[in-house]
Amino acid sequence: MGIPCLHALACIQTRRLNYEDFVHPAYHVQTYAKSYAPPFRGMPGQTQWEVTPYPGPLPPPYRKIPGRPSTHKRKKAAGEDEDKQPVKRAKRQNRCSRCGALGHYKPKCPMPPPPGATGTQLIV
Repeated sequence: MGIPCLHALACIQTRRLNYEDFVHPAYHVQTYAKSYAPPFRGMPGQTQWEVTPYPGPLPPPYRKIPGRPSTHKRKKAAGEDEDKQPVKRAKRQNRCSRCGALGHYKPKCPMPPPPGATGTQLIV
């Protein structure tokens, strides 16, 4: 690639050589400065483009990717959630399956269970 790997740099250092001699000239600062020295004009804006009879580009077709959906959510922009209000709903009350009253479950029901419904039967 033009830049020595870490192992080569270690060998260059142990021999006390100049590592800049082993880097390709394309990666030198002088070469970079020469390539951007001549001025260049930027592209004209979209309003200055030629009008063509061809239709504009379309977005790529939607493809459903196979597999389980990703669990990573996108990062929201600053102030994106400020206008949202949490939904406030009334809490759903418990309904007892034994007496049908609201506010408790069957194990906490104040009414006594019917005889023989406890799961243990007396053998007489």
